[in-house]
Amino acid sequence: MSTKTKPIETSSQVTLSLGDGKPLVVSRNGGNLTPLGGLPLLGKVERLLGLVKGACERLKDHRTMSLIDHQMFDAICMRVLSITAGMPAADDADSLRTDAGLKKAIGHDPETGQDGPSQSTHCRIENAVDEKDLRSMHDWLVDYYIRCRRKPPRRIVLYCDGSAVETYGHQEESIYRGGKYGKEMYFPLFIFDSTGWILVSELRAGDQGEVKRGKTALVAVIKKLKAAWPQVRIGVRADAGFNSPWLFKWLEALNVDYAIGIAGNFAVASLAVDYFREAQKKFKRKFGAPVFTGTDGRRKKQKIHAQIRRMKKQRRKDALEDWNRRRVRVYGEISYKSKTWQADRRVVCRCDYTDSGLLCRYVVTNITTADPRYIYEQEYCPHANVERSIKEFKNGLLLRLSCEKSTANAFRLILHAFAYQLLYHLRQLLRPKLQSLSIGTIRKMFINVAAKVTCSERRVYWALSNTYTHAVDFLRLCRKLARAG
Repeated sequence: MSTKTKPIETSSQVTLSLGDGKPLVVSRNGGNLTPLGGLPLLGKVERLLGLVKGACERLKDHRTMSLIDHQMFDAICMRVLSITAGMPAADDADSLRTDAGLKKAIGHDPETGQDGPSQSTHCRIENAVDEKDLRSMHDWLVDYYIRCRRKPPRRIVLYCDGSAVETYGHQEESIYRGGKYGKEMYFPLFIFDSTGWILVSELRAGDQGEVKRGKTALVAVIKKLKAAWPQVRIGVRADAGFNSPWLFKWLEALNVDYAIGIAGNFAVASLAVDYFREAQKKFKRKFGAPVFTGTDGRRKKQKIHAQIRRMKKQRRKDALEDWNRRRVRVYGEISYKSKTWQADRRVVCRCDYTDSGLLCRYVVTNITTADPRYIYEQEYCPHANVERSIKEFKNGLLLRLSCEKSTANAFRLILHAFAYQLLYHLRQLLRPKLQSLSIGTIRKMFINVAAKVTCSERRVYWALSNTYTHAVDFLRLCRKLARAG
């Protein structure tokens, strides 16, 4: 049975006096208003590209068809759009299901159309998902990436990383992890391309590292890309968690170039000692002896740093520039073979010498046509972009993995990936100056927008506030989406 929004009584009024000579009259007769006036933009993006629709076609509906009121697409699309609006929990559905902006975005009439699914429906769908459904969703993310390309790209660079998601209950596979984490957590894997497009959003237990399941997911993505575009050149960039002899060998066999960080050890350091000495010699020649070495040096560093931070703006800026200027960087390369590697491989060394002493980073690569500096700065360092994308994913979408079952949390993580991707597409439609905005800022500027909704027999009128700061860009987005079809 369909449910419709009940009319609101408008007779009650309350008058407040704020001392400015004009009393404030509060009533309930403002008409049909929505705080989510930007959701129809994402609804249009979804209808143009079919991200959620394609996922629903692959997702098995475990419910009894004769007893359901809401189709799978309506439920999943509502949930994804709720995530983009900053309300990711299932219990947010009870307050959002009657909202005019959300109803219009999923294709229902804002006034007379069926309300969206309630919390109980979303919870049943989440908890009914199994491992087969999850595999279908993971495959769809990559297939969607392939389908959206009109012609094969010449080159794709994949950026891989894991990230901790803290948990606060007794969730399945939420495991304590020590070290720099020190908390109960999940450790999901993310893979993005160089533009920030998400291809993998896979949940892993808190004690799992990168290599075991990370290489499996990465291999699956590369196989799909190679099958769709045999001539495409693929690159992989990752941190030391992906240090796997099997992965290196497999990537080399498929002619995939990689630049992957590795941890330093005595054997690597002994081969790179000449670069250490060169960096130290250049620093002493330019700046003198380092002043922050040893226990006393570390205390002195903290004291001076605190003094700089207390300075006024321009003095603080100048002092920090002087501080950071006392650095010498030397690049080099060595040929190294660990006990688990079957052959020598090229390792790029980046050696920094500062007042605190020597700091080195190492990157193993099969790229032979570039010098060490180019490999580190132009090939490996852009890997930091994945950290920014993960930060947007977790913070901008308010990621919470609070379900009891790990499969339900994995499904929720994929729904967040869909929400991220819809906002990514919306950001690509903005004028170039705004395309560097974060996902959270996009939501505040273009999704959580107040609008008054008025319906006639043939049209729905969406009236934005006269004081809405970004109205020009909002209308520009509307025109672009209207031209798209």
